[in-house]
Amino acid sequence: GTSSNAWNPYADLSVVYTYMDGGSVTLGFRNSRNATDVGAFSPGSGITQDQESSTLYGTISQKITPKLTGTLSGQYQNSTFFGGPFNGQSDTFYLLGLNLAYQFTHYLSAEVGYNYDQLSSDIPSRGFDRNRVYLGVTASY
Repeated sequence: GTSSNAWNPYADLSVVYTYMDGGSVTLGFRNSRNATDVGAFSPGSGITQDQESSTLYGTISQKITPKLTGTLSGQYQNSTFFGGPFNGQSDTFYLLGLNLAYQFTHYLSAEVGYNYDQLSSDIPSRGFDRNRVYLGVTASY
């Protein structure tokens, strides 16, 4: 087998501004080296090992009533592949989300949300866009 060592920088910087009781805005930047689902191999260039991702993200969260909170979130991520036939090629990912959370009691809450995702890629036939709707219940003790 082969082994390699690599410097894996990681940073996650964010700023939170509370503009009123129950309302906040978060803006952030994250950079990291991470695993990828692209596992391509080429005899001349080896295997695609991982990718480095830079992400800008933001959220606006606001209490609508004492028990209901709404959150709007957005994200832009650019990832560059390392190794293999896709070395140096990139993915660009966009996410826009809306979430409503209702706190029934201290121990029980529910949420409903919608996310729109779009992936643009230098790799042929990899890009997509999708709509996701979710509903969840959380019980804690």
